[in-house]
Amino acid sequence: VSTTSHTSGITHFTAIRHRKKDGLIFYVDISSARITYKGQPAMMAIATEVTAREKEKEQKELLFGRYKNSLDNMTDGFALHQAVRDPKGAISDFVIIEWNKAAERISGIPSPSIAGKHLFEVFPETAGTKTAAKLIETASKGRTLRFESSVYPGKPSKRVFDIISYRVEDGFACIFRDITEKKKLLKRLKLKNLKLKKMNKELKSVNEMKTNILSNVSHEFRTPLSVTKGYTSMMLGQKIGPLNNGQKKALQIALRNLDKLTLMIESLISYSKIQSGLDKPQCADFILDGMIIEVIESFREKAEVNNIKISFSPDSDPVMCSADRSKMEQVFYNLMSNAIKFNREGGEITIAARKLKNRVKVAVSDTGVGISKKELPSIFKKFYQGKTPLAKKYAGMGMGLYISREIIKLHGGDLVAESTLGKGTTFTFSLPHAPETDNRL
Repeated sequence: VSTTSHTSGITHFTAIRHRKKDGLIFYVDISSARITYKGQPAMMAIATEVTAREKEKEQKELLFGRYKNSLDNMTDGFALHQAVRDPKGAISDFVIIEWNKAAERISGIPSPSIAGKHLFEVFPETAGTKTAAKLIETASKGRTLRFESSVYPGKPSKRVFDIISYRVEDGFACIFRDITEKKKLLKRLKLKNLKLKKMNKELKSVNEMKTNILSNVSHEFRTPLSVTKGYTSMMLGQKIGPLNNGQKKALQIALRNLDKLTLMIESLISYSKIQSGLDKPQCADFILDGMIIEVIESFREKAEVNNIKISFSPDSDPVMCSADRSKMEQVFYNLMSNAIKFNREGGEITIAARKLKNRVKVAVSDTGVGISKKELPSIFKKFYQGKTPLAKKYAGMGMGLYISREIIKLHGGDLVAESTLGKGTTFTFSLPHAPETDNRL
């Protein structure tokens, strides 16, 4: 029996649970009263089956339990409010209907002590604020709003909340979370970001200063070096006077070192231009094959000293490209120089050029010492020096491959390397192709 009541001598029994012979459960309501029947005291009862009603009630209780459990397991605070209206129909306050466990934890106020009370009475600091206006707007106009508040719920001077409010019947529900620590963290990150920007600006200024100094010093060295190299060449050619064998050998050594110093200065000038963003290619159309042959001939003597064979594998037709010729000569010079320095006695160097649609693919291969897989990703870094004994023997500034790759990038391509340690290395890049005409040089 769920409930009993006595009214006017009638006894009511509500939802009496019975079980049929087949085990099926059913419910009945019974109303009984004492009566006199044929002069004798008797009992009259009326029974009504209410199984459907009770099952519906059980289902509602189950759903409500799940709803309540879901609310209490939320990490965010949840509150449900019913609007309170003044005589003119305007919303003046809200009655707190629901207050989940997270809301209790955040506000420090337990649900039993807050349910059924007016919102602006429990949190008087909220009345008349922008937060109150937004909540009233949600309930009256049905707008779903998201906003931050340091007032609701509670602790107005210490906490900040992220609130989402939406209308529910004649009132509103809201989900809120404490973002005080998040706001403090964001503030600290903002300050650190400002400091990093300031440091970055200072470092950029120092880097620009360094680049300018490198550029100025390199240009200042270039003129006297050119003069020195010119007079050394004249002396070696005996245009100033005859030389004995010892003098010739000394001047040859001097000229080789002057060439090396010239290359270093040119590398520094190229590096400073790249860093400043002023190194713009002056592109023109020319036959790439002719330039490659010229570069090969300039290295022929060095290659023969080490018995290195240089071969060029051209395409079936002359390959035309659109590029900065002087910069491409610099790229080929750097690649050929490395291919000879790091090749073996009696090795080979092969250059191939092929037309592929609107690009020209170039490959420079050698049969040298190769590069390890560990070292390969680092070879294009500026100022990188190889780790092998041979690399240390020919150690330069470590700028050749870096500058070469930057030049290829300026032409819309990339310089990549494939290598097998002990077998050799292949450098590959592409250039824009130019349509052939009869007057290209």
